[in-house]
Amino acid sequence: MPRLKYQLVNVFAEAPLAGNPLCVFEDGSSLDDATMQALALQFNLSETTFILPAAAPDATARVRIFTPTFEMPFAGHPTLGTAHVVRKLLNTGNDVRLQMQAGVIPVTAQNDEWTLQANAPRSHAPQPTRAEFAQMLGIAATDVLDGALWVDTGSEQLIMPLASATAVERCQPNAELLARYSVGNKRNGLAYAWARVNDTTIRARFFFTKHGGVVEDPGTGSACANLGGWFIAHKLPLPLAVKVLQGDQIGRPCRLSLRVDEQQRSRKSEIQRQRKQKCAVIFHTLNLTELVWNRFVWVVEKTDAPSLRVHLTFLQPTLIAQWSWRPKSSATNSGSASSSGRISAAYALTALVSTSMRIEPVAM
Repeated sequence: MPRLKYQLVNVFAEAPLAGNPLCVFEDGSSLDDATMQALALQFNLSETTFILPAAAPDATARVRIFTPTFEMPFAGHPTLGTAHVVRKLLNTGNDVRLQMQAGVIPVTAQNDEWTLQANAPRSHAPQPTRAEFAQMLGIAATDVLDGALWVDTGSEQLIMPLASATAVERCQPNAELLARYSVGNKRNGLAYAWARVNDTTIRARFFFTKHGGVVEDPGTGSACANLGGWFIAHKLPLPLAVKVLQGDQIGRPCRLSLRVDEQQRSRKSEIQRQRKQKCAVIFHTLNLTELVWNRFVWVVEKTDAPSLRVHLTFLQPTLIAQWSWRPKSSATNSGSASSSGRISAAYALTALVSTSMRIEPVAM
């Protein structure tokens, strides 16, 4: 296999070691479908993307998105994270158009805050009752509101309003019932449960079945866009601007922003009115770096004093990043200083959040 360059980015993150991780291969043109799928399984993240030359004349690049088990036509956090990498690789500026199986998706940036414009939503009502949905999510029937819809702005998902944010937090889905009751036209066994915290904030969780169990996604941009489609389908007052909180229950807090803009509502057909409405998903990202890995070890390199740089690598492809910080006191015994050293993971974790820690380099 040829040497392949890739980047790991944490999408929807407002702090290090948060958000939804994504692997982006910078050039997938030499890979066939089976190899792309095998690499996605190897990394075992929610999604892995591969950048290819654009085939559509109005696209900046073509992107293929793979979960560990199948290819997806569109997904939110892979689109946003890949756009960040494409901007750097191709020097595109802040406007990127990514060609997906679902179509060409416009993505724009202000600094490192990216926004995608989703397709016009399509929707249909599910068949199960509120009581059956309550059983599926492991909550009371009174926690489930009317109005659940299958919504598709690029990836079909079941959008389920609940009575309160605490009801969202209490959800404990049953895998068998999720597979039985969550059956859409294109996808099965998934649910996006949400509720308002207040007028400007929403709490959400996204569940899907995998290998007979239930998996929770930390941050789901496509579902956030579909939530905008849910508001459009129910003809609720627009414009809408809310912050969506997701991922806290699994220790990977993600923060998304949803805007649904109504632009000069047309008196023509309903389809034409919906085409005047846009769903936008914003993510904040930190520590987007080009990364390589070797084995599990934390290494400290001595740079121009008093700065130190930490490189961390893992055996399992879950997270790699690079930080630099300036300790308040970087003095070491002159006889013990060396050009590189090794520290324990526990100390390294402390170092990431402390500006006063001293690190004593030791021989490698």
